Amino acid sequence: MKHVYQLKIELRDSTPKIWRRIQVSEDTTFSDLHDIIQLAMGWEDEHLYEFTVKKVRIYDFGDVIDDGTTLSERDSMDTFLNELVNLVKTKFTYVYDFGDHWEHTIQLEKILPEEKENTIPVCLDGERACPPEDCGGIWRYQDMLSILTDKSHPEYDDITTWIGEDWDPVLFDCNHTSVLLQNYAEQWEEIYEEAGQIAESLEENEVLFDEESEDDTYSYLKKFNCPEDVLLDRYERSGMETWVKAALDEENSIEYQTSERLLNLGFDEKKTQGLILEALSIEWYYDLKYGTDHLEDRYEYNLRHLPETPLELPRLEDTLAVLDSCTKGVPFLAIEALQNDTTAAATSAILDALRNHADHQYCWGDCTLAPFFYALAAEGHLCEELIDPVIGLSEANNRDSDWLSDQGQYLIGKLAQKCPDLTTQKVLEVMEKNVEHNTHPHIFYLFDTFYFCDIDPFKPRLLAFLEHHDLFWYDALTAIIADLQLTEALPILKKRLENLKADPNQVPGYSSIVETEEAIRILEGDLILDPETIKPLCLTREGSWKLNLKQREYLFYRDEEHFEDIPDLSEWSPGTKTNWPQFSSVEPYIKDNTPGRNAPCPCGSGKKYKKCCIGKTI
Repeated sequence: MKHVYQLKIELRDSTPKIWRRIQVSEDTTFSDLHDIIQLAMGWEDEHLYEFTVKKVRIYDFGDVIDDGTTLSERDSMDTFLNELVNLVKTKFTYVYDFGDHWEHTIQLEKILPEEKENTIPVCLDGERACPPEDCGGIWRYQDMLSILTDKSHPEYDDITTWIGEDWDPVLFDCNHTSVLLQNYAEQWEEIYEEAGQIAESLEENEVLFDEESEDDTYSYLKKFNCPEDVLLDRYERSGMETWVKAALDEENSIEYQTSERLLNLGFDEKKTQGLILEALSIEWYYDLKYGTDHLEDRYEYNLRHLPETPLELPRLEDTLAVLDSCTKGVPFLAIEALQNDTTAAATSAILDALRNHADHQYCWGDCTLAPFFYALAAEGHLCEELIDPVIGLSEANNRDSDWLSDQGQYLIGKLAQKCPDLTTQKVLEVMEKNVEHNTHPHIFYLFDTFYFCDIDPFKPRLLAFLEHHDLFWYDALTAIIADLQLTEALPILKKRLENLKADPNQVPGYSSIVETEEAIRILEGDLILDPETIKPLCLTREGSWKLNLKQREYLFYRDEEHFEDIPDLSEWSPGTKTNWPQFSSVEPYIKDNTPGRNAPCPCGSGKKYKKCCIGKTI
């Protein structure tokens, strides 16, 4: 007999508490639980997520098969709730949107027998509206609510315009939420039944699928790792041969001129066309794989030098052109070429790209991924001049890219290993500027530098930040101070904790009771952290940048064929009872071997396959 799990979900650090009480089947997958939480809380399902149960991370693996070899990580699509949670009062966490970091505490309150007359999932109770998407995290949201009570505040007009004048933080409609959950359950029940019928029909007729024939961009393109692969593919070679044939009919074309020259050198017609195809395959490969326009200079260079072996990236400008024009996929060879190019010109190109990263933000719509690719290439160009551009990535990249932020954090650690005092000095200057002007809230990505310097000379400046409670990165600061065992901070933290506990609603700032208590326990020796959990990113990243991206290359592809399936939420007005985002009214797009419904969007937005571009391929 199946059982029903009654769960209570609380948004961590929300004051007053934002919470929901729901009932779900015990055999709900964590992927479905994610969907249910999104509807129950009121999120828009635009970002990545992760559950943590007893130190086991559960998330969507994408196209990677969960073969069971990594016990600490599970695929949310294939892991059921009752596999890991089966005792009443068990608590686990759910984090949504790794940028704003909405952390939820989930507790199994009851295990009940399933009753056929009761529809699940269902919402039983809850309080307060869900914060608006992309508002900056719980502390920024609570700061916004405070500002909305003061019409004289300088940010009041901007926030009112963004959040809407009718925003009601108290609003929560339990009955409407249950309707959304029930519609969700009914839709997926229909989908499962239809899928079962299709599978049964195919089995009866013994229909076999040709994996390569599927209309799936990534599944098709991932087999091409070099221009030679394109030449060997029958379909793509046929396309190139058609191209060359048409070009040879034009006497003014570079292909015609090259053909005449090779024929005069004694090559027969078949060999001549084969050599031209080799040169074309390089441009064909980059256009097919990465969406770059044909690099005419390189193509002409290669044709004019036939029968010499065509060069894939003969010049620095060709490498940069591939990076700058790439619209899909990851141009691994170009990144690697720039990373290994030790010339001053290559270093200068990286510095210029990172300094001017605002010109091509890694964002929601059509844009180049160049800043991220240059940040990867920067791993081979660690120098003092790189410190300021890397700091600039964290200063300005507030909402645009987790990829770029993480790479900036990795680079600042590597730079701190190479130039510890200088890197630390520059980071502290940015922190002090933040205190003075209240800008650049995401500079906590730079804090890894403190692990590599002699902290004593910088200790007074670091501790002085604890007196400023309105810092967005206050909790991150206390964590670093605890990791570094700066016991001089204890009196300040204890006083802060005392004030927080006395009146958490009135004490200003971004520090939380939980984080402050934990820092105090670490400094007093009551809590010993695993050294592996507090290592900086540059020491914990497993494998090379290339290996990491190879496993996630599908995130960088876009299939625009199914954009019409995206639900239009432009008319949704947060805080109104009758005009909620109708996820339940959207028919899910079904296609064999498409990405998981929760797979990340390849446009780099951090949004999900089903709520951003739907046609993004795996």
